[in-house]
Amino acid sequence: MVNLGPSKGCHTCKQRRVKCDEGKPACQRCIRIGRECGGYQAKPVKLKFKVQMSDTRQKPRKKTPTCRAISPKPVSLVSQVLEPPETDVALGFFLTNWAGTGRSLSSARGFFEVLAPVISSERPTSAAYMAVTAVATRLHGMWRNKDINFALPHQPYVDALARLRLAVKDKGERNCQATTLAALVLQFYENLFAVHSLNKASRVHHDGAVALMMSQEPGAAGMAIGNHMLCYVLHLEVSYALRTKRPFPAHIQSWVLRHPSTSLNSSSTLDFIGISIANLQYSFRSMFCGSDPVSTSHVDVGTLWFDIKTVEARLLGWLEHLPRHFHALRLDQVQDATPYIPTYLDGCDVYPSVQVASISNTWRGYRLLLLKMKLSILQLVPDTILDMMLPREQDSDTQVELICNAEDEVQDMVDSICNSIPFYLGNQTIRPTVLELTNSKIIHPSYHNLEPWDERFINFMTSDNYITAEAHRASAVAYGAWHAINTLSNVLALCTEDHGSFLAEALRPGQKDWVHAQFIRASSLLSLESSKAFQDIEKIRTQLPEGNTDVLVERVREGFRVSSGC
Repeated sequence: MVNLGPSKGCHTCKQRRVKCDEGKPACQRCIRIGRECGGYQAKPVKLKFKVQMSDTRQKPRKKTPTCRAISPKPVSLVSQVLEPPETDVALGFFLTNWAGTGRSLSSARGFFEVLAPVISSERPTSAAYMAVTAVATRLHGMWRNKDINFALPHQPYVDALARLRLAVKDKGERNCQATTLAALVLQFYENLFAVHSLNKASRVHHDGAVALMMSQEPGAAGMAIGNHMLCYVLHLEVSYALRTKRPFPAHIQSWVLRHPSTSLNSSSTLDFIGISIANLQYSFRSMFCGSDPVSTSHVDVGTLWFDIKTVEARLLGWLEHLPRHFHALRLDQVQDATPYIPTYLDGCDVYPSVQVASISNTWRGYRLLLLKMKLSILQLVPDTILDMMLPREQDSDTQVELICNAEDEVQDMVDSICNSIPFYLGNQTIRPTVLELTNSKIIHPSYHNLEPWDERFINFMTSDNYITAEAHRASAVAYGAWHAINTLSNVLALCTEDHGSFLAEALRPGQKDWVHAQFIRASSLLSLESSKAFQDIEKIRTQLPEGNTDVLVERVREGFRVSSGC
């Protein structure tokens, strides 16, 4: 056999031990399966430094032409050392603006809040540290250069992936919570790639993290961190089940229940209700999507209706126990700014943080899904079955009254979602860079719009969610659009999928148009229109009715399917 020398394939194909087509800048094999192509650039030479002690005063070496020829190299290395390493700058940017500012344990979902504590105790060569470095350098590059081309190779991601594989093979590292966190961090990297390239997110890293958590011993290192990650895994599984319209995995539910966590907060308790909602959605689709409602048993419909009412009561109970300062605070008018802040019906709602607003909108999304099911049942099921299903008491609501009440609640939920968008997006009009994080011309409504002596502002100052006006602006600029597009795409999807016309018809005039406009605005702030997939979608949209964004909404939802508002 003729020896053709070392393989010239990309780093990813080499690690997977598959044939590479050697396409540039990224190979087609990696692009086709949605993987990050590792590129073809040779890995940097690893330098070893020797400590020079007293032996340096011994007989000096003879100067040779070779030494003179390479003498500039040490000078360049010294100059590089004097400059701040790019990875350190990127880590500071990510841990401050994404994982730190605007987040607290009272509203934590169990991921970003644990990154800094874990990284502070990890070696730079550990799987967790390298995974966070991969995300940080990618985000920092996007914000510094507006470079969002995920098709280009990213060496830190390739290195982190290789290091995680080594950690999984080592028994000691495999039983460490930091290794599990590394897998979840790489899943977040995959989510970034999927959303910005409008691809379907793979859940391979998430499944790996779940497998690691299930296999770890009760006394695994870092169990306190593990409790937070357990809540995060629960949140992602609920999100995935709802977006893919599947029942919540029974083995995941039993596993979570066997590991009761003392760190449950409002977000985690809402996720437990989300398990029931995901299962209800699956039952609803089994009865009404693809089958004839007339042939559905009145017993099955009655059971589904009762379960919907029960879960609705749980959601209302959750709202009653929500901390008082987590509720939306109404501002009748927003601050004058140039450019102006787009609002829905003049005013807007503000929250202690972007994270708290996201939890509230998750609750509203659950309510809208249940209301859509109720409207569908009331208008699809034959009257004979409805008569047997609905209560017959004299003061009970009639079918028409139930429909009207549900439509009123739909409008209220969408009103509240629309009123939260100015809080997320402020007066931003173009994709931000690192400069906008401290740009005083970027205005976001917040508690700081209240007078200093206002009791509500004083309560905010004494809570663990308090942040300065500058810190709030930085957090909203950093990930406000990410949260907003997640919420807006959910509303638009509910209006188009699985008898969504009943929900769309319940909206008040102008609501859907405003949601659609803000969805396009959020996608612009995230620069989704610069991706090739977006350009392909635009070609499809030219053949559809004006304003139709169903294809784009679907692609964004697929990118978020193993994610959340974070």
